[in-house]
Amino acid sequence: MRFPVPQFIEIEDKIIGPLSWRQFGELAFAGAISFISYFLFAKWVWFLISVICFSIASLLAFWRPYGLRADQMVLWAIKHFTRPRFYFWQTPEKKIEIEIEESSFLKKRKEKEEEKRPLKIEKEDFEKLAKILDER
Repeated sequence: MRFPVPQFIEIEDKIIGPLSWRQFGELAFAGAISFISYFLFAKWVWFLISVICFSIASLLAFWRPYGLRADQMVLWAIKHFTRPRFYFWQTPEKKIEIEIEESSFLKKRKEKEEEKRPLKIEKEDFEKLAKILDER
């Protein structure tokens, strides 16, 4: 093989025991919140906060849904629910302007219509029409 190809690039390096930097940081952050809440709240509130923080931190550190990191999945879920909906199968309305040029055939036809003389209706024609209508 000419060039060395790195393998297992999806697996993070284990730095502190069996933990990677990311896992250690998430658990350390939960520990810091637990430490601070120990001095600020009553014992039962501290215990409740610690259980919630460590359960969330351990889920984010160790749970890998669909082979992805859980924190990455949470960020994608937040983006999905906060972005406006865009349905790509609906076509946006577009205004289409079409210019139709008159063909030579239509131009000739208009010219012929203009050349025709208008009908001349005289008074006698009206009288004949009136008699026909009265008889019926």
